[in-house]
Amino acid sequence: FCFGYLPYYRPATLGRYVHGIDVSHHQGNINWKLLAQDGIDAAYLKATEGNDYSDPRYQQNRVGAQRQGIDIGAYHFFTLCSSGMEQAVQFIAEAQLHTLELPPAVDLELIGSCKQRPPVSDVQREVFVFVREVERISKREVVLYIGKSFNDRYAISAHFHRQRWELSFAHRPNRKWAVWQVHGFAKIDGISGRVDFDLFDLSQLGQSDLKPD
Repeated sequence: FCFGYLPYYRPATLGRYVHGIDVSHHQGNINWKLLAQDGIDAAYLKATEGNDYSDPRYQQNRVGAQRQGIDIGAYHFFTLCSSGMEQAVQFIAEAQLHTLELPPAVDLELIGSCKQRPPVSDVQREVFVFVREVERISKREVVLYIGKSFNDRYAISAHFHRQRWELSFAHRPNRKWAVWQVHGFAKIDGISGRVDFDLFDLSQLGQSDLKPD
């Protein structure tokens, strides 16, 4: 795969998927009009992290994307330093979930999280509390992005049966997915640097019955 081509690589939508991105304040000031004109139809926006951090560009991005007709959802970066309920309260307060087209998502990764490594049972419990509370408020099923190291340590995928946001570098994931993160090097009009590029299966991201764990 030619790396020089990668920033411009967009998998075929096959009449089913749409092209999208996921962003945070790291992308700086985004021109959502140019993004929409460049074929971006959906986006996940970072809203919060832990129990005390709100992304400073979330509200600006939310308004800007929706004005251009881009379907958006909010995601929360889960940390191991605070309880699932505290993090859910922070996310719900900031994200304004009922104004969004896509269901809420949670990013579970060890990289970038605090250095604490609680026992497996504790982490599974706190993730469950977070997911349950966000689903109770939003009435929508939470989408899970589970980093490999996080899953290896805490076996989240074995206990949580939810729609998945899968990272698979430039080739389609080998399991069912609602969002496929294709790579993190996309060059798209409206963003000055690189950004994560995703394929969204909107049929999987619609309103759905919540599944018991």
